[in-house]
Amino acid sequence: MDVAVKLSDEETLARLVAMALANEVKPLLDKAVEEAMPGKSLTQGQLAAKLHMSVGTDQFEKIAYQSGMPRFLAGSGNPGLKSAWRWYEPAVDKFLLTYTEA
Repeated sequence: MDVAVKLSDEETLARLVAMALANEVKPLLDKAVEEAMPGKSLTQGQLAAKLHMSVGTDQFEKIAYQSGMPRFLAGSGNPGLKSAWRWYEPAVDKFLLTYTEA
C-alpha cells in the first residue's frame, strides 16, 4: 500500500495504519474467537453423564470442581451454589485428553 502523508499529519497516518492493521488482523481475530467459543455448555447432570459418574459423589466433586477444570458461572449465578456452574464441552474434552492417564 503506497501512502503519501505529510510528517506533520500524524493523526492521518495513525488512522491509515490502524485501518490497514484492522483489515489484516480482523480475519485472524474472528478465527481465534470462533475456535475459543464453546459449542455448548454442560450442566452438572450432563457433565456427570459425560464422566460416567453421579452428581454429588466425591469422585464427581473432585473432578468437576478442581482448579484446572474449565467452568463458568451461568448468568449471574452464585459461585457458592454448585448448580450455577457450567462447563464448556470442548474444553472439558481437551481437559480429559490432557489429564486422563493412559
